[in-house]
Amino acid sequence: MSDRPKPFAGLLWLRSGGHDLSLPLAGVRRVALCNQLRVARPGRSAPSWWSGVTLDDGRSYPLLNLADLLGAPAERKISPDAVVVLTSLWQLSVGLVCDRFRGILPAGLPSWPLAPALFATGDGVLPRMRLWMERPVLDLAPEQLFSAHHRAQFDQAMKNSKENVDELWELSELEQQLAVAPTVQGYKDLAARYRQLGWLDEAERMQARASDLKTETPTARTVTGGLGGPFNPRVLLELLHVLHLTAKSGELLLDAPGGITGAITFGGGAIIEVKCADATDVRSALRRLHAIDAGRYQFFPGAPLATSDARSPTDTAALIAELGQQSTDAP
Repeated sequence: MSDRPKPFAGLLWLRSGGHDLSLPLAGVRRVALCNQLRVARPGRSAPSWWSGVTLDDGRSYPLLNLADLLGAPAERKISPDAVVVLTSLWQLSVGLVCDRFRGILPAGLPSWPLAPALFATGDGVLPRMRLWMERPVLDLAPEQLFSAHHRAQFDQAMKNSKENVDELWELSELEQQLAVAPTVQGYKDLAARYRQLGWLDEAERMQARASDLKTETPTARTVTGGLGGPFNPRVLLELLHVLHLTAKSGELLLDAPGGITGAITFGGGAIIEVKCADATDVRSALRRLHAIDAGRYQFFPGAPLATSDARSPTDTAALIAELGQQSTDAP
């Protein structure tokens, strides 16, 4: 039997430029917050929707501001809390910058075609829409947001970014070396290099790393692979709903700053185990995880491992409903 994870089905549910958008999960490599990425800032001649270039897992990703491409007013500098979806465009790796990640839509939802006449111009049309939770959600087809002029701008911005990207690769390698053998002076030197390039956010991050190094406790577990992204109580509730309704099996890992905080194991859509600090039962563990204000999640599909102390709630829907009531009752 193959241990290879099954491809994800369904759609990412995003918010950008005042629109709800969906993007197939099959083409998504990762979802991150902008402040979790190393970014080479755009040059002055770059188009307004070009937000720089980032590196991730050995690849470079141009960051494209979806709100601007959709014709909505957008800030030139993206927010540190903006959501970045690492995916592909014209078979090239790109990062789509969105305002929010709203959740995951199940596969198989009906959709309806949209007429080009609904859009102000022939550029930037979107092909289809669907309804979810009584909201219109537009299918996102990134290639259709680009006119021939925009594509020429994209190619030119890629060429103009080469020098900055090369610098970023070099500094990224230095940062990876420091992650293996960290030193206070090494992080201070790296902060100075970032500052010389005008990348002040990265410089501050390295300076803070140097300051925290003496008191930081390294985490023993590294989480790679799977589908991941930022979460808060609302997003966690949406994830639990979708994993339950789509009968998923696997492990949902949740972490806040400081390391792994908890894990929720699903079997056929049912919550069969929850681990969180010293919580003694499933309900209290879920409440603690649901109280995390901001963190990251990763979901790894696959049959759960059998454990002698695994707990098996009889009604997953009721557990999720209790969390929803907890959100409603919160001040």
